[in-house]
Amino acid sequence: VGEASAQYFRRPPSDLNPEIMQIDEKAVLGRSLDGAVEFVDQNGKSFRWSDLSGKPTLLVLSYYTCDGSCTIVNATLRDLLKRTMRSQPGVDFNLVTVSFDRRDNLDSTNAFQKHLELAGDLAKVWTFATFRNEADLKAQTEKIGFKFFWSPPDAIFLHPGVFLFFSPEGRLATLPDQSPGNS
Repeated sequence: VGEASAQYFRRPPSDLNPEIMQIDEKAVLGRSLDGAVEFVDQNGKSFRWSDLSGKPTLLVLSYYTCDGSCTIVNATLRDLLKRTMRSQPGVDFNLVTVSFDRRDNLDSTNAFQKHLELAGDLAKVWTFATFRNEADLKAQTEKIGFKFFWSPPDAIFLHPGVFLFFSPEGRLATLPDQSPGNS
C-alpha cells in the first residue's frame, strides 16, 4: 500500500517543453503586424491594424472561452490600469485584446468582456476583437512569435500569457525601465 500511494501522488512526467510557450523577444522585437489585417470588434465593426497607428498599442492575445489564464491576464491588466496615473488608455495608448481562437464570435467576445466586469472609461476604450480571417490569425501570431496549440485531453489552448507593446509606428517594442531614477 505504501508504494502504491507514493505513485499516486507522483506528478507524471510532461512531454511539454516549457520553452515552446515563450516568445523569443530578441527574434521578434521590431516586427509589426500587417497593417491591412482586419479585425471585428465587440460591436461587430471592422477595423484594420493600421487604424491603431499613431499611438502605442497594448495588445493581449487571448481566447474568449478560456476560464483560466486568459481571464487572469486580462483581469490583471484591468487592475493595473485602474491604478495607472501616468498614462490613460484610449488617450495615450490603444488597448486591445484579440482572440486567437478561430471559433470565437461576437457572443463569446461579449461574454468574455462582460465577465471582466469593466467599468467606466475603461469599458469604453478597451477593444475586444477577433481576426476576420483565419489565415491572418495564423500568419500574424506566428510573425510576432506567439505560439499556441489546442490540447485535446485538457480541452484548452496552451499559450503564453503576455502583454505585447507596439510603438506608435506599429513595431513590437519593450517598455523603458519606469523605476524611480530612470527616465
